[in-house]
Amino acid sequence: MKKTLLVVVAGTLFFACNRTTDTTQTTRTSVADEKPATLSPDEEMCFRQVSGGQKRDTAWVHLNIKNAKVTGTYWNLPFEKDSRRGTLRGTKNKDVITATWTFMQEGQTDSLPVQFRVTPNTLQQKPYSYHPSTGREYLVDSAEFTLVYEKLDCE
Repeated sequence: MKKTLLVVVAGTLFFACNRTTDTTQTTRTSVADEKPATLSPDEEMCFRQVSGGQKRDTAWVHLNIKNAKVTGTYWNLPFEKDSRRGTLRGTKNKDVITATWTFMQEGQTDSLPVQFRVTPNTLQQKPYSYHPSTGREYLVDSAEFTLVYEKLDCE
């Protein structure tokens, strides 16, 4: 009787241990198949630039990126000068955003092309050139990304 009881208990323990191992392996496999949240193509990013002789000129950029489409806001607030506040609409190709900035200045709606390059901690922008005969700003294709914005937490 003791031998039979010992065989039954040993067999039960053997099968119970194997069943736990199978469950653990199944759980690991299903977790491994999940995609990490960091691979999401949707991003929200905010940046600020403070410039000028007394560090009073401020620019803010808030970007929403969904797949390759970019929307957001861009406010350029020079100290004691006319500000430009508007929206961005464009596309992202690798780390470069090409967009149209539609803004209000002195009660008038206007728009300009804009290009940014996104890095892990900054946003870099190509500066505008001024065309004296038309009085319009424009982007030169060969311009470098020289205007730098620091990354901030979006609030």
